Amino acid sequence: MPALVELDRVIYLEVKTVWPDEARDFTPWLAEPANLSLLATSLGFGDLQLTGQPEVPVGEFYCDLLLRDPAGQHVVVENQFGNSDHDHLGKSLTYLAGVSDATTVVWISEKLRDSHRAAIEWLNANTPERFAFLGVELKVVRIDGSKPAPLFMLVAQPNGWARRTRRRADVSLSEENRWWQTYWSAFADYLQHQGAREWLVDLPLSRWWGCSTGRTGFRLYAIPDRNRRQIAVTLEISEMAPNSAYEALVSERAKIDAEFGRPLDWSQTEQRFRISTTRSDLDPNQISQWPEQHRWMLEQLRRFREVFADRIQSLDVDAVEPCPSPQHP
Repeated sequence: MPALVELDRVIYLEVKTVWPDEARDFTPWLAEPANLSLLATSLGFGDLQLTGQPEVPVGEFYCDLLLRDPAGQHVVVENQFGNSDHDHLGKSLTYLAGVSDATTVVWISEKLRDSHRAAIEWLNANTPERFAFLGVELKVVRIDGSKPAPLFMLVAQPNGWARRTRRRADVSLSEENRWWQTYWSAFADYLQHQGAREWLVDLPLSRWWGCSTGRTGFRLYAIPDRNRRQIAVTLEISEMAPNSAYEALVSERAKIDAEFGRPLDWSQTEQRFRISTTRSDLDPNQISQWPEQHRWMLEQLRRFREVFADRIQSLDVDAVEPCPSPQHP
């Protein structure tokens, strides 16, 4: 008979034994990078970054934490000790409405009441697809005399993020639109299963899947081309970027290509500024190839963000004119 494994019990502690006060103790603790990383992991985010100091003024109230996700969108965090209540639910919605480009609300409490869980479920089911409402229960545990350890338990969220992959049947859609709806639904499913929720967007009905880079004027696109039978991922520079943006990046072309791991296609015409990578051996018309296409597109989107994000953020926009408006891919 195999030897029995000795197990210890998990002991749940009162949250206030670790953080006596929510505003003075817990919120500053959560704002530390290591603790935000713990929260991000629990929520399925690749990363969460603090945009400033805790207690951000929004109208007449103060948002506990204002974060940015990997896509550059604002994430509002509302902390609450004890059971969830209507006051904090209302504040969360106020912050979402009052913060520019906020798309996600994270409501942290010790216990999320059933009525508030139902409210979150309703919001996730009935608001535009770009919004997400997450209910998190905060626990503190100890095992066999260990130091107290925090647990963030995600107890309410969009239903498997499936609402981003569903769109009601519309008899007015063309056959081409329906094809793209099917293609991008499969891509959204892939992102969901890979835990890559930061790349999810409203389901397109055309040939480009556009994602934020975290700065206005620069946008990433995944682009399957059914006519050319190839797929591409492109960084596009729009009229909202400085006139010198493309030239500034081109000046580092050799270094950027080396970092990316292959030569990129740098194109500049009167109205288009794009930096792309392409695979011509994958045909969007071949359904059997979709899993590999989606894997490659996610890989390239991530690679573009790794190579270009800091460069884009550091571009000097002073004393420059907007560049001409590029056309859609």
